[in-house]
Amino acid sequence: MEFKNVSTMGSKISIGNMNVEVSDSYFLMTDITVYGDQNQTINVKNSIFNKSYINIYSMKTCHIELCTFETSHVWHELYKPRYMVNMSGSDFLYITKSTFADPFPILPRNLENKLPYKTDFGLWMKNIRKAVITNSLFEHIAARTSQWGQVIYLSDLNVTFAQCTWSFNVASYGPICADNYVLLTNKNCSYISNTGVYGGVFLVSHSRVENIDCTFKRNIGWFRGAIVYAKKSYIRNYSCRFLSNFSNRTGSVIYAVQDSIVENHEVI
Repeated sequence: MEFKNVSTMGSKISIGNMNVEVSDSYFLMTDITVYGDQNQTINVKNSIFNKSYINIYSMKTCHIELCTFETSHVWHELYKPRYMVNMSGSDFLYITKSTFADPFPILPRNLENKLPYKTDFGLWMKNIRKAVITNSLFEHIAARTSQWGQVIYLSDLNVTFAQCTWSFNVASYGPICADNYVLLTNKNCSYISNTGVYGGVFLVSHSRVENIDCTFKRNIGWFRGAIVYAKKSYIRNYSCRFLSNFSNRTGSVIYAVQDSIVENHEVI
């Protein structure tokens, strides 16, 4: 099935057991659900998803390139997407040169008030054999300022981020959550002015995170861990730069508990 030069608003699109091609299209308040049987592929290119989201289940591969996922400045509970991209039970995910952002952010002053949030999760990935995200931007996403919410939620997968930037994101826990059996590798990425309750950038549980040649600047962990809050996990930082990060309660850059291991090599 092919969608090209499509503009749609307020629709629900369900597709099952076929290859999907989406290009040069605009989706407003649209719910797209694609089901496969491990043999199908979905390719999405040069399209805009405004207050819309994609659910992808059991696909062979998913390629997303030159796309923009936005939450709108006109906030309303009925039109708040739970996810921007939700993908689970698939073989391979590749995202490049894409943007996940709110072009008109309304960010809370702190994480204890009741101002409206824009989404529950920006990118949800679970049970994927391998995921690669390159040259992409995650900016001004406010992910649920009470209870759960992350800009990115990861579980049971091997994922690499390369040349990506996270800036001015707010999450009720860590903006990037690696939860259970995640091998997360970040290469040459930048994390600027992000805020979380447990971990200003990462909340890590039963997982492994390696940061290589990354920059962390002006991130805030309100309770513990300006950069990382880790439990029963392994954290390795190699040739990374830590500049003016702050934790409100503990003052630590990395807060590690429950037999977590932290290794720093050639960090500044």
